[in-house]
Amino acid sequence: MLLKRIIPCLDVDQGRVVKGVQYVDHVDAGDPVEVARMYDEQEADEITFLDITASHEQRRILLDVVARTAESVFMPLCVGGGVRSLQDVRDLLNAGADKVSIMTAAVQDPQIVAEAALKIGSANLVVAVDAKRIDDMEAFRARSAERLKQDPEDTPGERPTPEVYTHGGRHGTGIDAVAWCQRAAGLGAGEILLTSMDRDGTKSGYDLELVRATADAVPIPVIASGGGGTPESLAAALDDGPEGGHAQAALAASIFHFREQTVGTVKARLTELGIPVRPPPPPRPRGVALMGLGGSASFASRRRARQRFDSAPEIDSSAVDRQDRCGFGKAPASVPFPAFRRLRVRHAWAPHATHLKPLVPTRAASSRGSR
Repeated sequence: MLLKRIIPCLDVDQGRVVKGVQYVDHVDAGDPVEVARMYDEQEADEITFLDITASHEQRRILLDVVARTAESVFMPLCVGGGVRSLQDVRDLLNAGADKVSIMTAAVQDPQIVAEAALKIGSANLVVAVDAKRIDDMEAFRARSAERLKQDPEDTPGERPTPEVYTHGGRHGTGIDAVAWCQRAAGLGAGEILLTSMDRDGTKSGYDLELVRATADAVPIPVIASGGGGTPESLAAALDDGPEGGHAQAALAASIFHFREQTVGTVKARLTELGIPVRPPPPPRPRGVALMGLGGSASFASRRRARQRFDSAPEIDSSAVDRQDRCGFGKAPASVPFPAFRRLRVRHAWAPHATHLKPLVPTRAASSRGSR
């Protein structure tokens, strides 16, 4: 049985963690490094760092903030925002990210998903999807018609699900959210980070209908986002029953940032409700680096990450079988496994990582289960 994950999210704007409601009215929630350290102490399963204005402002993500955050935590770190090219992916890995999240660029050029999957492996690639309920069907159909002129594969159904938005929720695309998630999975995404814009920051519960429809439609894990306000609402999103969201992970921000709950109290309640989660391990001594990794070892791993990324050959993604791109089938022997192993312990103890196998076996797999 795969354990469910609890993932705090850092929405970062101008170098500060912020939180709003439905993508507006943001309030300051602290320094990213300090907030990340807090969640590291609470033994969160992962942490997600999103530069929420990078795409809208057409700038690169704040790599220095990412690097300082990565150096401060021992849990897997997923980073997104302003990723427009494979060079951006490389720079984020080099700065300390374990996973890279792509949203706006994936909609603008879906082939970047396939190319990134070939470069770093599906297990380290997340496609983020901001979805909003359709209020004006006529306007949606007009946007959809424009999209079809650019990309005939994005054909909406007769009864479309919420619409995909880009640039931090500012631009409607005319793309059906569930259909887009299916396409992203086929291109090689390893996970879908699905955010309901209607529920974001409201703490009224996740959009279970949307999350369930997506989770049942794709062969990869779905991370539910937008609306988490209580442990019970997270449990509903993670529940695999007929009324649950069928998500593999739940992302939340407000209840954690403002100290309404801790990761530990949420996990304790989830356990009571029958949701399988990873219990926190015994506290580690302060000042002791896990597995002896840290300091100069971090920089050595970064150099290896850059070398392996740069050594990956240029591959025509259209010539690669879909099953290979997803990482489930036999992949080209020359394609390296995701290189960045700044702290191997991150992947070694993550039980959810077993849903995708690496493109090339790695020695880190032998240490699975240790921490």
